Amino acid sequence: MNSIVICSQCGFQTESNKRFCPNCGAPIGPLGHTQIDTSVREVAASTLFSRLQDKKEQKSEARRRANSTATTYVSSPKPVAAVTERKGRPTIFTKKPLGVAKPIKTRPSSKSVVLTKGMQNQLIQFLRGLNKLDRNLEASAVVKRDGTLLASAHSSRAKPEMMATISSTLYGIAKDSIRAISGGKMRMVSIMAEQSVLMLTKVNEDTILLIVTSPKSNIGLISMYSELIAQNISKFLSKIAL
Repeated sequence: MNSIVICSQCGFQTESNKRFCPNCGAPIGPLGHTQIDTSVREVAASTLFSRLQDKKEQKSEARRRANSTATTYVSSPKPVAAVTERKGRPTIFTKKPLGVAKPIKTRPSSKSVVLTKGMQNQLIQFLRGLNKLDRNLEASAVVKRDGTLLASAHSSRAKPEMMATISSTLYGIAKDSIRAISGGKMRMVSIMAEQSVLMLTKVNEDTILLIVTSPKSNIGLISMYSELIAQNISKFLSKIAL
């Protein structure tokens, strides 16, 4: 069995067959367990304790500095971010308030008033072609998306101006609903009631063809023919740049 020796540099105890101290690397010589001096053991123990105490204090000091640095770094940007966000909010509403862009879209509607009598008669001829197909036709009109009435051929159900306002409102709601469900481009809106059927057919991005007929009519045939009439009206309006 190997005897125990103590390193003269750090006081670390190890076996006598070791040439160097495993703790500090200093060369050591074999000393028997019975030859260990008590004073040397006390000095080595006190030296080892003081070194361990110094290392412990250094680690605690380093940990305290790291915590104080991390606290300063994390807490400092928060007030700046809050001030930046608070400053940015009023500028968004002052530069671009709600409802400013909407009147711009309604300005071109003034062109509809410039329609000559001959242009209105041509649009009415398109609408009268629907009356030849459906004898139960109650109302037909060409309406702008902003509610402006371009031409009207039949209005036994209600006033053409009121029908124009209703159709533009319903078409806008239907278009927004189709866009919300990604249904593609709007082509036609059909509303069936007990005594009437309302059909809104797209002419172009700004114009609608309005048809009000009876539930007794051939709805499928009328819807197909209304799309053909809408195409003819679209070609006519593109020529006059309306």
